[in-house]
Amino acid sequence: MHRNPRWFPDPTRFDTDRFSPEAKQARPAFSYVPFGGGGRRCLGESFAELEGLLVLATLASKLRFRLVDGPTILPDPLMTLKPKIPVRMTVESVGAPTHPTPA
Repeated sequence: MHRNPRWFPDPTRFDTDRFSPEAKQARPAFSYVPFGGGGRRCLGESFAELEGLLVLATLASKLRFRLVDGPTILPDPLMTLKPKIPVRMTVESVGAPTHPTPA
């Protein structure tokens, strides 16, 4: 469902606007269910979303990640979604270090 073009135009493109309040209201309930739905909804959903946001914000403020050219990355849908092959990236620091390095 999460990649159904009926609910998500251009479903494989990264688009943060698809989770805006307006976009959520335009879709039917349960068209996006990363934590299940109804009576079996995951109790840790709010914590997981907050934790993910904090981790991403911390990393993005200090590092830049760039995908290394190579084979196309395809999804491997198991219990959770993961890539079929390792995702190779370069990581570089952003800005000056926050703590001086001893000489």
